[in-house]
Amino acid sequence: MNSGQQQFYNYELNNTENNLVQLNTNPNNKVISCIEDLSNEIFYHIFDYLDGCQLYDSFVNLNTRFQNLLIYSSIPLKINIDSKHEIIIEHYCKNIINRNKSRIISIHLLTTIAVKQFFKLITINSLFNRLQSLVINGIVEYKLQLLLKQLSFLPQFYSLNIFLIGQLESFDNIYQLIFHLPFLKYNSLSYGPWKIPITLPFARNQQFNSIEYLNINIVITLNKLIAILSYTPKLCRLTCQQLYGSSQHTQINEIIVLPYLTYINFNRCRLQFSELELFIKKLNSQLKVLHFNTFDNIMYLDANRWQRLILQYLPYLQKFEFEYDENISHIFQLGQYHQQINRFTSSFWLKQQWYLQLQIYALPFSNNRITYSIHSYRKKWYHVYEHIKNDIQQDKSIDITSQNIRNSLISYNRGVELIVINHCDFEQYQSFIENIKSLFQLVQITCLNIDLSYLSIDLFINFICNLPNLDSLINM
Repeated sequence: MNSGQQQFYNYELNNTENNLVQLNTNPNNKVISCIEDLSNEIFYHIFDYLDGCQLYDSFVNLNTRFQNLLIYSSIPLKINIDSKHEIIIEHYCKNIINRNKSRIISIHLLTTIAVKQFFKLITINSLFNRLQSLVINGIVEYKLQLLLKQLSFLPQFYSLNIFLIGQLESFDNIYQLIFHLPFLKYNSLSYGPWKIPITLPFARNQQFNSIEYLNINIVITLNKLIAILSYTPKLCRLTCQQLYGSSQHTQINEIIVLPYLTYINFNRCRLQFSELELFIKKLNSQLKVLHFNTFDNIMYLDANRWQRLILQYLPYLQKFEFEYDENISHIFQLGQYHQQINRFTSSFWLKQQWYLQLQIYALPFSNNRITYSIHSYRKKWYHVYEHIKNDIQQDKSIDITSQNIRNSLISYNRGVELIVINHCDFEQYQSFIENIKSLFQLVQITCLNIDLSYLSIDLFINFICNLPNLDSLINM
């Protein structure tokens, strides 16, 4: 946009009785009191925020001017269909999409009925020459394979988000077709919780693709993930939702060279810690962000092991978000790694500004749960500094020195936040707290975040008596 256009769009709301909009740079000082007085350029900007189908239904029959704006202009259209009514979807396909193929830049089909009706009435071909993004929620394998072959001819297509349904024999053909999309930058592939074979070979001397963002939401083993990654040398961000260890001993014989990879998110990960270590040791990247969520493997609470792994193999890591979920049975026993949980508050973790948090979930009719998490600290250090400095200044008997403040900062940040989420009755809740209170003695809990409406006075007093370092209370 040039400077003249920027001045033109610099308008303000004039809070007069008629609440009129007045353009600041209008040379005739004309007051606009009707929407039709706005220029075409402003309408084009408004249209850019609207769904293409709703845009047509709302404006095309208003008058000749809007009809011409929509039908005879080249403004791009974004199609978003979330309807479950076949008649409405058929109307969109026949009267809007079919007549504007060359103007459509994105298509989102958010229901299985929308997907079925769309591909019954529309064929994506070279006429969709401006199509950039496609989201399909519910497509069967053979239709997806046909679609992927058609998408390879589109010169601007760069984003594909697919949720597969129905029976599936293998992901091999699907990923091979995805990797042959010449301009694809973003790919997300999702399927249910069923294990489907992947036998892709490790890429060797093949034409690589241009994918930079990869979301794999299928059940996949580490070996197969590595095979997929061998096809994506330009990868920047990797998200994997259902990563499993191999049934046989995992071996990674080659270095995984991903020089642009800076972000990894492993959610609901079921790797053994040794498998994760092996993957990171073989990963040649400049990883800056690691999100990791796992459960039922207590060895992930080994803070020293994490520290060695990060220091030796993740030198560029800036943000570490870690969650470990542990189901609690009727009898909670402290194990070796529970007793070492305070190591997550050592100077190494404080220096990185990565902080320990405990979340307790008391749930009826199911196992209770504790989540141990490491989060990047949100509050700025200078805010804490000023807070402590102000507290000290209020007491004239305290000598204000840098060492005093540093010691206060260390004490402040070694503290652990405890979040308690309860959906049980008082008796169940009290029994659960009694069961796990030995855990509270292992770390310095300074902040309690709890819903007091679920607590009796006696239970609350008993609860906080187990938290001798508590200095703040938040009622959710």
